[in-house]
Amino acid sequence: MILIVGYAVLCAAFKPGVRHWLQIIGLSYAAGSGVIPLLLFMASILGVKPNRWILLGILLAAIALLIFCRKKKRGFLIASVPAPRRKFSPMTVLGLLGLSILLLSASNVWARAGWPVMFNIDVFGIWLFKAKWVFYQPLRPLPFAFSDPILSYSHQDYPLSFPFLVAGFYTAVGRVDDTLVKLLMLPIYLALISVMYSGLRLIHRRATALAITAVFAAAPILSVSGGSAVAETPLILASSCALILLVAWIETGETGCLPLAALFAAIAAFSKNEGLAMLPVLAVVALIGSLRWPGRQTFRQCVIAAIVCIVAIGPWIIFRIQLPKTHENYGEKLTSASAILHNLSRLHYVLPAFLGRCFDVPNAGLIWIVLIVSAITGWRAFRTRAVWLLWCVLLIQLSLYIGTFIVTPWRVEELLPVITARLLSQATPIVALLIGLHLRWERSQGWSDAVIL
Repeated sequence: MILIVGYAVLCAAFKPGVRHWLQIIGLSYAAGSGVIPLLLFMASILGVKPNRWILLGILLAAIALLIFCRKKKRGFLIASVPAPRRKFSPMTVLGLLGLSILLLSASNVWARAGWPVMFNIDVFGIWLFKAKWVFYQPLRPLPFAFSDPILSYSHQDYPLSFPFLVAGFYTAVGRVDDTLVKLLMLPIYLALISVMYSGLRLIHRRATALAITAVFAAAPILSVSGGSAVAETPLILASSCALILLVAWIETGETGCLPLAALFAAIAAFSKNEGLAMLPVLAVVALIGSLRWPGRQTFRQCVIAAIVCIVAIGPWIIFRIQLPKTHENYGEKLTSASAILHNLSRLHYVLPAFLGRCFDVPNAGLIWIVLIVSAITGWRAFRTRAVWLLWCVLLIQLSLYIGTFIVTPWRVEELLPVITARLLSQATPIVALLIGLHLRWERSQGWSDAVIL
């Protein structure tokens, strides 16, 4: 059902044609796993809890959308057939090494997801706990669990995309099963690999794309969180899709990329508060990128993207106003100059400690080291609009994380070692794209053939 719903969204956004088979699978699963929770949430705030009739209605609506696209656009998105290798080369060894690493990482995620143990306190204290709230009760009237101070440890104002995805799974299987539901995590992780590889594949040969994807997806913290029932990997998946499509639109102006990027940005905002914080940043990047394609068509795409984003994330932003804020309340603290200035003395400790974690290979992997090397060797890529925009987004994202440690009410010496690796993993989609773009510049004479899609 997730794949069908996501594929219908892609067919509605793009013109018919042939696309990389992994791109269709990855983007379809990412879209489906984000759109279904959004629809379940909207039904819940209308007073209807998840049930099989709603799931059936969503599925039938997706099929009807596919029939409409077939009649109006006269075709679907068709998956390409992988071309066989014709000769062996030294680059083939690199590709096989990358593929082996990805298979081992996926096996690790599968083993962790299949193990009947919850390794992370956030699994049962926040995400699966909230999934049970929305499974048993609709959000209108507001369940006591969202306002009871005793349950504030569950972060009642956290976004609900992943809990509703889990609640949909509970509904489909007919019972609450916290062991079986973890099997959702492997397809999400595989979709993440598919999206990143297919994005890199069209600017690099197969071996290089596999190697960069392996450096990205096989980072220890990412493969560990990929097997845990938390919202981390869904957030990274949605962010990866949004960034790849946004860069594609900036560089090619392809119709459909910007509205779909806006949808994925909204899905990321509905996944975790970090995604919500990055939403206005990506909106500004889209506006700057639109300057490359002035005209009525670009204006129309921007308006459609804005409508898609508002319709998708607007109900959640309105709903969360009534939810109690925890003592952390980073959104308010980061917008308060007095809160930042009062704790600015922490910066001398936070900055080196945070940035030093980028090179903590047992947790962060090699991706940050590879980024520095590729940026130095491919420095000419800084001449391109996409590269310097992505660098700006990366620096803003890291600055927000550093600002969080500055204003946190917790002891920063205890908090920083615990969550830094997880925060850095959320920035790795940008890092992987930057690596690909910097390395691509070394192989091309210009930017004309260095596009993402």
